[in-house]
Amino acid sequence: MGDEEELLPEKVVESLRKLRIDEYRPWRYILFVFLAGIARGIGFALGMTIILAVIVFIVTKILTTLVNFPLIGSYFVEISDLIQSYIKTMRVR
Repeated sequence: MGDEEELLPEKVVESLRKLRIDEYRPWRYILFVFLAGIARGIGFALGMTIILAVIVFIVTKILTTLVNFPLIGSYFVEISDLIQSYIKTMRVR
């Protein structure tokens, strides 16, 4: 078992040498960087979509709860009525 533990760092180093970008092939480097950028972009887009969906869901649940309160709910209803009347006047013009 002692020999295996000593060989492990050598195996890791050898694997990293095989994975490293070849200095004599710049097209491999460009392809690797391009694919890494695409992966980061997709990951960022999916992550932000999930985070924003959760935030919108939570805010929607909070607002629907607030509308049921008499005092705050009346303000939301009044604002909604103002917006609806503004939309109707814009259609007439």
